[in-house]
Amino acid sequence: MGYGLAWCPYSQEARRILLSAKHQNNAFFFLDQVFSSRDESDLAVDILKRFYKFPTVPLIFHRGRFLGGKSELEDFLASSQPSQHQ
Repeated sequence: MGYGLAWCPYSQEARRILLSAKHQNNAFFFLDQVFSSRDESDLAVDILKRFYKFPTVPLIFHRGRFLGGKSELEDFLASSQPSQHQ
């Protein structure tokens, strides 16, 4: 699951990666599209960033555990792929 902002290219890419990953129950929310005002979405993003001590969006979670942002999502997915040894 992930949270980000629609105008952020890292959030857009994380959403694309997350939704194309072969994990069940993936969801991604653009908070600036979920809330009715910019103030509300800014507050939600600020709360998440402060709580998880992470400076940017997106914020990605796996099974309730905070992973980090887009780079951490890519690292996590790469490490969970079976190796292609012959």
